[in-house]
Amino acid sequence: TAAELINTYPQLIVLRTLSKAYGLAGVRAGYALASEGMMEALSRVKPPYHMSSLDQMAALVCLNQSAEVKPILESIIQWRERLEEELKKMDLTVFPSRANFLLVRTPLAAKIDERLQEEGILVRNYGAAGTLANCLRITVGTEEENQQLLEVFKKMQGDG
Repeated sequence: TAAELINTYPQLIVLRTLSKAYGLAGVRAGYALASEGMMEALSRVKPPYHMSSLDQMAALVCLNQSAEVKPILESIIQWRERLEEELKKMDLTVFPSRANFLLVRTPLAAKIDERLQEEGILVRNYGAAGTLANCLRITVGTEEENQQLLEVFKKMQGDG
């Protein structure tokens, strides 16, 4: 995290979202960490009613449950790293990630996506054209889901 850098760099603003880790994608809630001067500047330019009271309440409930969320986040990070390691062993291009998903490039993207769908695993297939050609966006799941995903990849890599 860059949060501690705000003490060194008073012009720095660190933004945090609650959209992913706390499951508030529809709320689009987050917060800013900054020096007092930067917070005053932000207050002057933000709209007066930028969040509904319901969105604010949802955000507060989530922040008050951060102790319960922490082990879940740690698990996601551990599994993201393990998935990356296992997929790289299969000679796949795995782009660096600090999120709850991995972006993987493989010439077998369409076939793997099809097989994953047959297994009830949904990933984002970016198709065969464009910058993300032959890429799959894989969200880190539960241990069981991740193991199942790896098994499909291993089978597909072996089948060619």
